[in-house]
Amino acid sequence: MNWWNILKTDIDFETAHGKNLPKKRLGSYNYAREYYTDGTEGDVEQRIKIHPDRIFRWLKTHLGREPTDEEIEELTVESIRHESGHAAHHQIEGKDFHNMPIREKEDFAEQFETYEPGRP
Repeated sequence: MNWWNILKTDIDFETAHGKNLPKKRLGSYNYAREYYTDGTEGDVEQRIKIHPDRIFRWLKTHLGREPTDEEIEELTVESIRHESGHAAHHQIEGKDFHNMPIREKEDFAEQFETYEPGRP
């Protein structure tokens, strides 16, 4: 499976060190909107960012010990699935996504995150 063919969104891994982000944010879905002179609009540069340093610190804090590679991998995949939920929701809703309540966006992403293909 190729995520690009499904989401049309890049996934970047970068440290959050020195960035002014909420403490709980392990990843993010970002998009820039472009407006044209004829009044139409389009989405440009959709991107998912995952912050491995935050994932490691979150696990270490909540586990009270160094996380295993498997634990880091599991939370990284969970974070990608969550942010992919935002990207998918944005593609479904289009321009209305921007004005939706945050809780509604988070609910959709959390449901998407727990979805497992092939399960009834």
